[in-house]
Amino acid sequence: MAIPTSEVRYFNLNPNREAISAIIHYLFLIFISDLAAVQLNQNLPPERSIFLPEKKISAAYLFLILFLSRLFVSFTYISTAREQINNGDVPVALLLCAVLTGISFLPSLYFLKTGSTGILTRAKAISPVFAAILAALYLVAYFFVTLASSMRFDLFASSVMFPDNNHSWFIAVLMLAAGYGAYKGYKTISRAALFITASGVVVLIFILATLTGKMRFDNLTPPFMDGISPVLKISLYSMSVTCEISTIPLLTEHFDGKIKRRFALWILCTFGLTILFSILYGAILGEYGNTEMFPIYAVALQAEINVVQRLDAFQAGIWILCVLVKLCFFLRLMSECLQEGFGIKNRIAATGVIGALITVLILLMSGRILTALSLFRTEIYLPLFLLTTVLLPLSVPVAEKLVNIKSKIRRAA
Repeated sequence: MAIPTSEVRYFNLNPNREAISAIIHYLFLIFISDLAAVQLNQNLPPERSIFLPEKKISAAYLFLILFLSRLFVSFTYISTAREQINNGDVPVALLLCAVLTGISFLPSLYFLKTGSTGILTRAKAISPVFAAILAALYLVAYFFVTLASSMRFDLFASSVMFPDNNHSWFIAVLMLAAGYGAYKGYKTISRAALFITASGVVVLIFILATLTGKMRFDNLTPPFMDGISPVLKISLYSMSVTCEISTIPLLTEHFDGKIKRRFALWILCTFGLTILFSILYGAILGEYGNTEMFPIYAVALQAEINVVQRLDAFQAGIWILCVLVKLCFFLRLMSECLQEGFGIKNRIAATGVIGALITVLILLMSGRILTALSLFRTEIYLPLFLLTTVLLPLSVPVAEKLVNIKSKIRRAA
């Protein structure tokens, strides 16, 4: 039998303490990983160690950042923000989404095959104006992604962590921590992501171990009860919020390693875990899953073991760390777009201006559920996804070929 919404327990630990603890742990991870980088610089092998600041990050650690970034979207999945479909359709929709995401990555693979430098560097070699246009398009798309992710977390904070308190201070502190992480760079973000993933795996194992006995598969509806249309809609939405793969052309000069194998593993882990959680909340919550704003968190509320009876508090901490990684990552990307596309030299100023603008917008829209939900729409996400994942990566190789053809014509004349 499905668990009624009235029986679901909510976050009742001290929210201030839990929120501050997560941010402090994140800053501690950055500090201790940088300290380790200095101490271990002479002892570790030079090949792709994440503790060597002068080296590129490996493709594996890049996709670790992308894994946590995309996982945050899955964790904060809002049932009211999507097409209402039967819970048995969700795993099928996510499986289809994984296939569509793999196909949409082909333009980036083609871009990587045709050159070894980043997309803005190659665009600048064609025309500085062309590079500025690409940088502006990336900047607008990622600004929206960062704002929507922040609003997604703001909804979680205002409705679950701080339902009766003003949490503006927490959003401000969160953005400050994210700005600091963005300033430190991809190397530091990847080291923090490694430790966060290790912690998350432990929490996940405990949650899965305690929830297995509470699953009722008769709560799951048969797939395609309402036809294929709802499945296609949720697949397109899930694909459109997977904006992480569009960052690869921008980061070509920052990572090293085999991209195809790492991407395949990323697809497997990201969507495999998301499908697992969709089955969990469908089998445990049943039809009540559609009434919960954060169904995956509602599932975690049911998890407890003899020595720890509030695993949802640990999960909330992991969510905070995941959103910090996502914010750091995209703030860094946007600051580099400003630098490479428009010649802005001061990275701190670029990061600070973008972070401050996002913070102000979040605080202005904080707690407005309808406003936030209006951002989580396929009609908005999908054009941005197609622009950054398909059109922009293809535009540079095509422009390079046109320039070469034009040069050959001139030489022949």
